[in-house]
Amino acid sequence: MGSEQDYPPFSTGMTDETAGGFTVDLWKSVAAEVGLKYSIHVRPFRQILKEFKEGKVDVLINLARSRERSLFADFTVPHVIVHGAIFVRKGETGIRSEKDFAGKSLIVLNADLAHDYAVSKGWGKQLILVDTSAEGMNLLASGKHDAMLLSKLAGQQTLQALKLTNVEPLKVKAGFSQKFAFAVPKGQSELLALINEGLALTKANGRYNELYDKWFGVYEHKEDGLSDLLGYLLPLTGMFLTITGYLYYRRQLLFTDITQMREHQEQLEQFAHYDALTALPNRVLLADRLQQAMIRNMRNNTSLAVVFLDLDGFKQVNDKHGHNLGDQLLVALTHRMKDALREGDTLARFGGDEFVAVLVDLERPQDCQPVLSRLLEATSAPVTIDDMVLQVSASLGVTVYPQDNADAEQLMRHADQAMYQAKQTGKNCYHLFDVDHDVAVKTRHESLEHIRHALERSEFVLYYQPKVNMRTGEVIGAEALVRWQHPERGLLAPAVFLPIIENHSIIVELGEWVIDSALAQIAEWNIAGLDVEVSVNIGARQLLYGNFESRLAELLAGHPGVRPKNLVLEILETSALQDITQVSRFMHACRDMGICFALDDFGTGYSSLTYLKHLPADIVKIDQSFVRDMIDYPDDRTIVQGVIELAKAFRRSVIAEGVETIMHGEVLLSLGCDQAQGYAIAHPMPAAEIPGWIASWRPDAAWTANAA
Repeated sequence: MGSEQDYPPFSTGMTDETAGGFTVDLWKSVAAEVGLKYSIHVRPFRQILKEFKEGKVDVLINLARSRERSLFADFTVPHVIVHGAIFVRKGETGIRSEKDFAGKSLIVLNADLAHDYAVSKGWGKQLILVDTSAEGMNLLASGKHDAMLLSKLAGQQTLQALKLTNVEPLKVKAGFSQKFAFAVPKGQSELLALINEGLALTKANGRYNELYDKWFGVYEHKEDGLSDLLGYLLPLTGMFLTITGYLYYRRQLLFTDITQMREHQEQLEQFAHYDALTALPNRVLLADRLQQAMIRNMRNNTSLAVVFLDLDGFKQVNDKHGHNLGDQLLVALTHRMKDALREGDTLARFGGDEFVAVLVDLERPQDCQPVLSRLLEATSAPVTIDDMVLQVSASLGVTVYPQDNADAEQLMRHADQAMYQAKQTGKNCYHLFDVDHDVAVKTRHESLEHIRHALERSEFVLYYQPKVNMRTGEVIGAEALVRWQHPERGLLAPAVFLPIIENHSIIVELGEWVIDSALAQIAEWNIAGLDVEVSVNIGARQLLYGNFESRLAELLAGHPGVRPKNLVLEILETSALQDITQVSRFMHACRDMGICFALDDFGTGYSSLTYLKHLPADIVKIDQSFVRDMIDYPDDRTIVQGVIELAKAFRRSVIAEGVETIMHGEVLLSLGCDQAQGYAIAHPMPAAEIPGWIASWRPDAAWTANAA
């Protein structure tokens, strides 16, 4: 059992032998009730938390609950709830609330919840980290720093113990509160249940109240947050009566208020079976629902699918933007995924960024494919939170019962294996577990016939994303991006259908349609007085198709009013890998027609210098993954700078994709890249909106300032 040093009244003492305080005494009572044997280890909080994460400590007796900590620990119901406080020197007039923290030095306990809170508020550079509350209070009293963030109770008792009279808490509460609980490592469900049982017994026999009065009764005004404990601790006394009757036989306790018992049971059911962040079923409820669904499907002679879903790129969002924004993204994606399911299906949060869906009552195994496609769409569509556009995707592993005639636990394992195969295949897709070969194999989530019919029915449309010179404000062109206007599912992104046809001849047909439609749009804009250069992506199969040069010439001839130089063909750097000699010959032939070329996603291939030397490309496009992350990751910024310098050395124009913020543009301008496209400039839009956008477009003042 691990306890931190000197955090009164919760824990007192600096050594194993001198350990005391409310939570130490409470732990001793809980352990005695259920017969747990233990040894006490007292360390500075940062050290004891590290040992807990490393598996050297089985129980932390005083850990404040948070979503971040729930990734590595499971918690009992809280045993104490307290508010945070801002401690300052008496007579201090410069700090009246958190609004006055600008430029102030703030003391926090290292790794404490107050530390996490301060970092989330953007005060990280102002923090002074200490190991004990006594160390922090002495520093504050000495006048070396401006304020300390700490739980109000711990701070008050520390001041009493140190006999410091020139420090006090502000009446205005800090923006955080702490729900202290016993914590065990993830997966220790039996130990967690045993400790919860001990807490219930300790409350029932009055021992909890004795310890509460002993350690918290010293304050004239008790902490308001302590009364909140009733919502957690009162249900504990009825936990085993209402669920198993255990306490009735052990303590002969009887609740006469049946309504209250029912309410308590509902609270416990919610806590035990649902995820606190998303309100989705947790692993426990998922296991029960899967078992029941298997029984029902066998009785009805139908199938069910178990879908293991892992978000691609979520860790990067968390690392870049913080866990608070990450949590908001999880909640938003949860709503979308639930909408993608059918009535009767179950969506559960398995942990972190992993989810499990159970698709029931399938007449045929392939009936799950539309739902899988909707899940991919739901997770890959951009999400806007606080004016910030975030985008992830998902890898799905699928197994179908009873074709996969395994038990519930094995079905989950098979779906998990299939999910990892989806990750290795390239993410943003799903794989079906192959029972015969015991491997996950990729399946197509939309039939080729549906896509062919979409071409015949003119369901595809082009959206255009403007490209600009950030320094001068000139609109230099637009990129044509294909979308599927599905009659039932709405506007679909290319990630939904292009991977299905990338190795099929349909990709050539669709590619020709895109070029023809882009040329028609250029002609329409020319008539309206707009001279807009349009770029079109072409893939490897289309690029190396036998008669592409002659087909391109025919398409140009069909639009005699369009100058060939207004069409730019963007070649993926990885496409050129397949046959650089043939690609070079093709590009020279097209340049003779007057067509320009751009190397798209530059930097993601393996022979960038070779391409610049041998391929007659006019423009180099920096891959958006490097641009998007260059602000936070120096290596990506170095790559962007290197590509810019490389393009200039080979006398090529350079344009950056993925400019999502004004700061991205400022950095690019400082590196010598003036041309860009991205959400900070404009989202892709229908062709009809382009003229109005061009008329109203003005570059940000921060960009034009660089022109000076």
